[in-house]
Amino acid sequence: MALETYGVINDHCFYASDDAAILFASECLDEALKPYHSILTVKFELLPARARQLLQSLRPDDAPDVQIVIQPCMASAARFTLGDALDNVKRGGDDRPLRQFLELLTSQGGINNGKYTFFGNGKAFANKEGERRSIPGTGHERRDGITKGQRFIEGEERCGLVAALVLDAKVGTFYQSKCVIDTVMEINEWMKPQDVFWDRNALKRTNEYLQGVRVRIDHQGMDRGTFKCSGLALTDETIFIDAENYIEKTATTMAASWKERGKPLRYPKWPLVIQTLPQHLKGQAQNVMHAMEHLIICENQRVPKHKALALPEKATKPDLRFRDIDKHLNALDLAADPKRILQSFGLKLNPKPIEVIAFRRKPPTVLYQRQNAIVDEKKASWMSKRNRYAIASRIGFVSICWCPEREMQKGITKEMAKELTQKLTQEAPLKGIIFDKIELSSDPVNLRNVFGKSDQPGDAIFHRAKQWQDRANTVKTGEKMERRLAMIIYIDSNEVDSHRTLKLAETRFQVITQHINTRTIKTATSSTIENLLAKLNMKTGGLNHHVNPQIAAKLLWEARTLIIGMDVAHPTGGITVQDRALGNFNREPSVVGFSANCTANREAFIGDFCFHVPKREKIDDLILNERLKWILTMWQAKRSEQLPETIFILRDGVSDGQYDMVVRDEVGALREACDEYLHGYNPKFVVIICTKRHNKRFAKIEKSAQNWAISNPDALTVVDRNVVRTDLTEIFIQSHHPPLGTAKPTEYEVLLSDLSPKEFTQNVIQDFILALCFGHQISGRSISIPEPVFQADEWAKRGADLWKAYQNHPFPIPYKQSADPAKANEKYKEIDWSVMTTRLSYLGKELDGLRVNA
Repeated sequence: MALETYGVINDHCFYASDDAAILFASECLDEALKPYHSILTVKFELLPARARQLLQSLRPDDAPDVQIVIQPCMASAARFTLGDALDNVKRGGDDRPLRQFLELLTSQGGINNGKYTFFGNGKAFANKEGERRSIPGTGHERRDGITKGQRFIEGEERCGLVAALVLDAKVGTFYQSKCVIDTVMEINEWMKPQDVFWDRNALKRTNEYLQGVRVRIDHQGMDRGTFKCSGLALTDETIFIDAENYIEKTATTMAASWKERGKPLRYPKWPLVIQTLPQHLKGQAQNVMHAMEHLIICENQRVPKHKALALPEKATKPDLRFRDIDKHLNALDLAADPKRILQSFGLKLNPKPIEVIAFRRKPPTVLYQRQNAIVDEKKASWMSKRNRYAIASRIGFVSICWCPEREMQKGITKEMAKELTQKLTQEAPLKGIIFDKIELSSDPVNLRNVFGKSDQPGDAIFHRAKQWQDRANTVKTGEKMERRLAMIIYIDSNEVDSHRTLKLAETRFQVITQHINTRTIKTATSSTIENLLAKLNMKTGGLNHHVNPQIAAKLLWEARTLIIGMDVAHPTGGITVQDRALGNFNREPSVVGFSANCTANREAFIGDFCFHVPKREKIDDLILNERLKWILTMWQAKRSEQLPETIFILRDGVSDGQYDMVVRDEVGALREACDEYLHGYNPKFVVIICTKRHNKRFAKIEKSAQNWAISNPDALTVVDRNVVRTDLTEIFIQSHHPPLGTAKPTEYEVLLSDLSPKEFTQNVIQDFILALCFGHQISGRSISIPEPVFQADEWAKRGADLWKAYQNHPFPIPYKQSADPAKANEKYKEIDWSVMTTRLSYLGKELDGLRVNA
């Protein structure tokens, strides 16, 4: 607006901007800005409505004009011709300025026509009412949108390096912008004011819903700014609060003003909403209360995954997804470029998807104890029934328990649990598994008592299993005995959130557990029992099947090759800017999951987790050092006294901008750990980034004389040309068969390889990765990512679940010591995550070295 008002931008000059701090123009603006000394002033009345509202909320009595300072960026990379910039990328130069420019340019059409709201990271969602779908009973709505990115790809031989637009259709869940009163009525299923009943469930539900939601203060049409809700003004003793009297007691300006105007609250007995002010505004943190009827939920707020109240929509088939992508391409004004935005910068977009020739690899061989499985190459699956496990375990003691029926809406009877016991007893010998003792609990067991006295049913089952395990593994001096394990199988319904408590009991008592859902028991088939036995065998140290890769990767597979998977799971909610301003520490850690094939069998992966500083992707050097030494110790104890020759690091969850950090810092810490473990030990390292969360979609086109059809690529499909990067080795592998929706192949990028090009060819990489995808062990099919990465992710989730369960019980939380008296309150203390790792992880404990998360 300012540029156009002052005539800096004319009909012959085009621009692309993020509407914040970056602007690219098709012409140099230096001369046009000189008369104004690069300072443009926009009158208050000319500002957009939302900008006027913001300024009024900050300075209601003196709304100012706005000064905008526009200065040219002096960095050499900020001024370029597109041809020179592309040549620089071809030579291996920094591609970020050019990618940033293309990202803004391809968004400008959607911004100008008002069809999209952009959220950063290439995400945008439609503004039209027709593109929104209300989700009844939730206060949420679904909106169609896109994820968009830019990359430089290999291209065809005749055109060389190509800039490509990556576009995918997606659906986002948003809070509906309406009065908080209406939303609270909806989520509590109150049809009219007479239905309102503030019991503890309603208070808890409303409090959790509003926490972190940004609302606008609206006093009968007068906008008073926005804030993020800290929750409801509640205490344990109160069932509801008289909002009118409470506001009066806190002596806020708002309450006094409403009293003076003679406009009492319409809902005087509804709880108030808390606005927590940061210390720098009030000298100390202070709560300001607001009545719900004065608050409106702000527009364009995405609902975090952990707060979603409805299941996601059904997966979209390939033909419909590509139709939606084409629709968004036109809505962004990119297909036809009607406003000549791309043309003004000398660019043109080919709206047709890039066609590339893919190929399919042969699957690895899957071997059971007595025979090879026949693999269906199109679906990457095989029949595992009636095949004896490659290495079947012997389980000493199994106790099958179930939840009291009164705790479940749909209970399970003792007869159902008895039937499960009989099926396991009958089927286990066919797989080679031996149960020394399997028993059914005579009475239902409530896990609420699991950390109580040993005479309580919940606690007693773990004490009994633990005592049996300890007695069975007591070895006299000079004797050797096979390790014998106890296991608890616990059955309950979805309505009872006992899984986390069960796993917390597992790590506390060091007794393996298996959680089964009631619905699973009621609809149990032979496949259900097969899946359950596969898990029990892997949890107790067995191996369901061997995997032999194709010939290209066989030498590397059978050598002394250590494979480590690593992933970092971050807290879903995280800590807000408001919390940081208040001096609060994040009470939800990031969790690092590890997995490695450091057991007697190269296909068997075990792992563990560590708590980590919240929201930090780089894994701490001390954690890497400690865990690699643990893995090497396990290797020498169980596999070979000779240390690994090559160490593969399969890393998940790393963005493009963090690749240097992985190679420089994380691999550097691992090399140092190797030398500390054994002076002079210097194995070869290979680092591969495995990315499932990307926006690149592939579909198979089948043409005939009359028409053509779009479908998912078959399993084992590989793309390694034309659409891949040129600055490193990149491959897309569709290792699994997707039963629903549109397939998304996993993206693999080799960041580092100490192996020679002859040792690590494309054929070796691809066959090696596919062998890992066939090593999941729990089902008779290949999975979408390599097994060590899958397990690392599962271990990270296990750590997060254990921490949540730990907080729900009266266990002490360790805090770091601080000399600051202001941090005496627990709210301002920093949790000692290393101590929590020691308490909850499996390292150095009885179940260490077992895949208990199978």
